[in-house]
Amino acid sequence: KRPFTKSCAGPIFEMPLTVVMEDQGCGYIPWIVEKSVGFLFERMGTPGLFRQNGSEQDIQEIVEAFDRGEDVI
Repeated sequence: KRPFTKSCAGPIFEMPLTVVMEDQGCGYIPWIVEKSVGFLFERMGTPGLFRQNGSEQDIQEIVEAFDRGEDVI
């Protein structure tokens, strides 16, 4: 893993990619994508990983936590 050089806090969702990358300065891949792919990669062998949808309320809470820069995953 490469260390993040700046805080990755700040709005992510509904923001242009260029703005997210400029604000975060965390590399060539938005940190939310990097963290999400890592999470899925670690759990690839988990049966039923994509069988159940998340609730709308849970998803909104996760979106808001990411936008606050919290380490959700």
